[in-house]
Amino acid sequence: MEPPKAIVWTSSFAAKNFFSNTWIMAYTRQDSIFISVNKVDWLEVFHEQLDGNNITEIDDYYTNNIDLQLRELVCHELTHHIDLFPGDFDDYELFEMWFEEGMAFYLPRKYLLSDEEFKDIYHVEKKLFQVLNSKYGNHSILEFGKGEIEKSIPSMMFDYWRIFLIVNYLIENKFVDDMDFFEQYNKFFPKRREVSFEEYFGVNFTEIFKEIEYDN
Repeated sequence: MEPPKAIVWTSSFAAKNFFSNTWIMAYTRQDSIFISVNKVDWLEVFHEQLDGNNITEIDDYYTNNIDLQLRELVCHELTHHIDLFPGDFDDYELFEMWFEEGMAFYLPRKYLLSDEEFKDIYHVEKKLFQVLNSKYGNHSILEFGKGEIEKSIPSMMFDYWRIFLIVNYLIENKFVDDMDFFEQYNKFFPKRREVSFEEYFGVNFTEIFKEIEYDN
C-alpha cells in the first residue's frame, strides 16, 4: 500500500469549495485525502439522500451510527491507495470506475464492521436502492457517476449504493472471496477493451439488479 501524503481534516465548506468544487465532503486529490467529519453536515447528506421519502428507520440508522459512518468514509479513501487495483483511479475511463469504487466501499465494511453491522448497512443501502431504482436506475453501472448530471444528492448517492451491492453480490455468488475477485479482475483488466466484464465472467448486471430489487 502506498499511503496518502496527508489526511487533511477540514470543514465541510472548505472541502466543497476551497480544496475542490464538489458536492461531497470526503475525497482524494493529488495523493492526499480531504475530509470533513462534521456530524451535522453528514447527517444532512444522509437524510437528503432519501429524496423526500419518509423512511424513519433509515434516518435512525444514520443518526445512531454516524461515528461508524465517518470511520467508514476515512477507510474508504484509504482503500483507494492499496496496490491491489490494476490501474490508477484518475486514469480510468467511465466504464472502469465501478470496480474500484465498489471495492473501496466493500473492503472497509467487510473488515471494519462486525457481521451484524455489515448486514445493517447492506440492508439500509439495499432499501435505498429498491426505493429509488425506478427513478435513478436507468443507466448502467458502467456509466458510474452519471448521476452527477442530475446534481442532486439522491442521484449521486444512488450510484454508490449500487456498486456496493453489486460487488457484494459478485463476491458472495461468483467468486471465492474478495481476494479471488481482485485476482480474477486483474486478469480481466488488460482485456477490458476486447470483451466486457459481463461477457468475460458470464454475468448479467441487469438481471443481478432485478434480483436485488425484489429481494426481501
